[in-house]
Amino acid sequence: MLADNYLGRQIEALSRMLSVLVLKKDISAYFPASSDAEDQKTAALSRRLDALIADGNIGKAEDMLFESLEESAPASTYAVQSALVFYMHLNSLRDDELEAGGFSKEEIWDGLNEIKDIFGVEAM
Repeated sequence: MLADNYLGRQIEALSRMLSVLVLKKDISAYFPASSDAEDQKTAALSRRLDALIADGNIGKAEDMLFESLEESAPASTYAVQSALVFYMHLNSLRDDELEAGGFSKEEIWDGLNEIKDIFGVEAM
């Protein structure tokens, strides 16, 4: 349990670091609400991902996320925001909820590191 709490804090720190380095803002409590096109894309993708998570299809949601990343421009703001919001949402789930969806904190960590690599953020 303590290890999971530690990993959860590490996931949160990596999410915040990526949001500041890539997006130049902290999105730890990000809820797109503006009429900006990028925010609207983020909100739409986040709703689709949230619906899959709620149905216990976390792996399918992650696949959809990475498909979206592949389809977007490399520096797409909405793709980065969507990815970070997705992993922060997963990190907020209890371990039993993650397990029911066939996922773990370690997979969240791996996914965030893949996002880091996609957007060329060097390890610190």
